[in-house]
Amino acid sequence: MKSLSRSNKILSLIIIILMALLIIVFHQKQELYYAQKYEQAIPHIHLESAMVFNGNNAVGSITGFVKFPSYEEQPKQFWQYYTIEATNDYDTNGKQLFIFEELTRLSSMSLRSFGREPLTITSNTPQQLTLEGEAGHIFTINKQTGEVEIIESGGGVVSLITDESEYQDFALARE
Repeated sequence: MKSLSRSNKILSLIIIILMALLIIVFHQKQELYYAQKYEQAIPHIHLESAMVFNGNNAVGSITGFVKFPSYEEQPKQFWQYYTIEATNDYDTNGKQLFIFEELTRLSSMSLRSFGREPLTITSNTPQQLTLEGEAGHIFTINKQTGEVEIIESGGGVVSLITDESEYQDFALARE
């Protein structure tokens, strides 16, 4: 009787260990799956929100995947990224200048840049920075969270996904 009880305990322990290993392998597979999707979608692009604000000045850059308001509007097989970079240059009014770059990639083509465009400050409060480009895009950066909202020249509103985990959540929701 004791040997049967002992073998049941050993068997239960083995089952628990195998279940734990199965869960670990499943999570690793999920991470690899999204890492692969991420690499396919954005090769050579590093999503980041690395802009630091010190008073009225900023240092660093923000690079993000353009996210449309609804998944239905999000183009398939087309990836669009925006980079906003703080410069050490100032306009004639003493306001810091920024540079905007749009990068796109179609599934069958390599990454393409549409060039760099200067951005000027239209509003700078302790909570947010608002920039405007020559093409009419308006960028609002939340200084505390690093979130970026863009009102495009045509009136559409998009936001930026600036970290890999947020991109994974976005990709999962689109499937």
